[in-house]
Amino acid sequence: MYYLKIISGPQSGQVTEVNFARRPEVENEMSFIIGRDVPEGLSLLSDTKVSRHHTAILQRGLSAVPTAQAGAEIFVKDLNSTNGTFINTKRITEEKLAVGAIVRIGNTVLEFADKSGAPAGGDEALGSSTVEIKLDEEAERLHQKELLGKEVHSKILPTLHKITRICTVERDVNIMLEKILKLAAETVDADDGYVVMLDKNTEHIVSPISYHKGSKPATQRTTGQDSTVIKAQVSQTIIKRVAQLSRPLLTTDALLDQRLSPSHSIVSQNIKSVICVPLIATGTHYWVLYLDSNKLDWSFGQEDLELVGAIAIHTGIAIVAHSAAEKSERVLTDTVRMLVTTIEMKDPNMQGHSERVANYALALGRQLKLTGSEVHKLQLAALLHDIGKIGLTTNGLRQSEAKEHLAAAEKILAPMTSLKEIMPIIKYHHERADGSGVYQMKDTDIPLLSKIVSVANVLDNLMAYGGIKGEGLAAKEAIDEIEQQSGKEFDRAIIQTLVATYNEGNLFKASKLFGENA
Repeated sequence: MYYLKIISGPQSGQVTEVNFARRPEVENEMSFIIGRDVPEGLSLLSDTKVSRHHTAILQRGLSAVPTAQAGAEIFVKDLNSTNGTFINTKRITEEKLAVGAIVRIGNTVLEFADKSGAPAGGDEALGSSTVEIKLDEEAERLHQKELLGKEVHSKILPTLHKITRICTVERDVNIMLEKILKLAAETVDADDGYVVMLDKNTEHIVSPISYHKGSKPATQRTTGQDSTVIKAQVSQTIIKRVAQLSRPLLTTDALLDQRLSPSHSIVSQNIKSVICVPLIATGTHYWVLYLDSNKLDWSFGQEDLELVGAIAIHTGIAIVAHSAAEKSERVLTDTVRMLVTTIEMKDPNMQGHSERVANYALALGRQLKLTGSEVHKLQLAALLHDIGKIGLTTNGLRQSEAKEHLAAAEKILAPMTSLKEIMPIIKYHHERADGSGVYQMKDTDIPLLSKIVSVANVLDNLMAYGGIKGEGLAAKEAIDEIEQQSGKEFDRAIIQTLVATYNEGNLFKASKLFGENA
């Protein structure tokens, strides 16, 4: 059974069953008439732009009966109306009609459906064509049964796989949202996109991140109270409705939407179709994902809305996870700094050593283009590389003492499960490229991050205590001395990276360690 749901227009919310009537003049064809006044069809009495007999829904194939049949084909035909008939914003004369298609007649927008579902206007409809995602478990079950044994092409699964990778790799929430916004916009072919924040108290709308087709996503990172953020060119009505009701919306023709402000966002920006979905609600703000298109002959569809809705769900979860991770990281930061302070209290000459090593290691890691996760581990390991010296009476310069403080480090850090992954980096940072280190590991077996910490550690020691009088070497002299051990004590590639980082002026740039506020 087919239904027509009025999702926008004077009679918004009405659901009408499509009862086909015989057409004696045409064999095997049934019709359902839509117009201003059609007693046996759909009467749109309140829409002054609808002709008396405006459009016909036709069923062709098999023997014509008044009910829907499997195998019959459905068409929509304009009956020489004054204002025309449109399918998904395209004006038609006659065209095949698929379930889920959006039909516009005058100022009325209808959805052609094969199940009545809930009334389209259960909530006051917004604009020309507004769709809300509703789950239909029975339809999904039948759909899956039909597809059994067939190859299924879906944009949702590969897109969500990419989203998951972005959320896993990127530790910076702004960069994560930039990439997700760009991916979402490109996947549904949007012209513009925004991650929008709506202040719960003032209802002020801003966008910290925006996307415009053909350009890179723009992020406004605030650094103080006087900083401003991008003012989003969006429909405030849609944003507020989506945020406050937590419901995703699709508007296929914003230009016909009487409720949207045409003065700026709709007319000047040439916005035609809009998808808006909720991301997350914090204590002070609602966050939504907003995409629009200004193409006159095309609009977003239900599939696009479902895809963007799935992206938003994953993104919201990722934001919550990042927030929880930041809080956990702050606790971890305080703990690490407390441990570092304890190490340095033992020997005043070591004051600042661990943080300098972490800075040098960070510079090398960036030169090597390590991932955010790798850089995070590298910084932690560099800060804690001497943690085992807390219980020693010497500084562990001899190999036997080095092995002792590495073993002590394992015991100290073992109870901290959050530091489990960095323990191997610390354990093997005294290994040598020629295999003569504490554990006599071969060069190829030594973890890359351990090699970086090793070079950063020796560099700081040479600059602090190197030279004949032990007064420390200049940076260039220290690096020259390290270069002499390339391939012996140190990995050649890491030494080349050290030289390149120094020559480019990046080795001593002030670096922000993990957990520090932006």
